[in-house]
Amino acid sequence: MRRIMVIISVALLLMLSMVPAYGADILYRLTHNDQDALILGKIQSRTGEMLRIDIKQVISGKLEDRSVLLKAEFDYNLLSIKPQVGDLCVASLKREPSGYRLQWGIYKVALLEPQLKFEKSGLSDGLKADLTALEWYINSNGKATDFYFDGSDGGVKAYLRQPNGKTVLIYPEQKPDHPAESAVKTGTDRKN
Repeated sequence: MRRIMVIISVALLLMLSMVPAYGADILYRLTHNDQDALILGKIQSRTGEMLRIDIKQVISGKLEDRSVLLKAEFDYNLLSIKPQVGDLCVASLKREPSGYRLQWGIYKVALLEPQLKFEKSGLSDGLKADLTALEWYINSNGKATDFYFDGSDGGVKAYLRQPNGKTVLIYPEQKPDHPAESAVKTGTDRKN
C-alpha cells in the first residue's frame, strides 16, 4: 500500500510541476521578426563558396548594407535545389561579427510582379499553404500576420484573420474576379 501511495505522489508531483512549453514554427518566426532582417534579394554573383545577394527590399528588421555575402553551402528551403546567379529570393538573416548567416532559411521567389510568389513545385499542400501565408505577409508589407490552418476535412486550408474580425481563405488560392481585387485584399503597394 505504501508503495502505491509513493508512486501516486510522485506522479502527481510530476504532473503539477510541469510548466507549459511554448514553441514557434518557422512561419511564426519569419512573420514576427525573429531574425535580424528578412530581405528580398537577387543573387548577383558567386565567388568560390560565397554568394553575394543584392538587397532589393528589407521586409522586416534592419539592414544598412546594400548586399550581403553568404556561404553557398545551402539549398533553398523546402525545394532541395541550389541557388543560382540571377535567382530572386527571400532570406532570413542573422548578423554575426564576421557578416551574415541564414537564420530561418532562404526561399526561392518564382514571380515578383504583380505580387511576390514563391516557387512551390512538387511541394505538399501543407508546405504550399505555409508559403502562401508568407507571401501574404510580404505582399501586405508585414501587416498580415494572423494565420491559421485547418486540415479537418482531409485537405489543407489556410486562412488570414483580419483586424476587422473577418477571415479570408488564402489557400487553396482563389482566382479573383477582377485583377485589382487581389491587390486590394493583400494591401500591396510594395516599393521595389
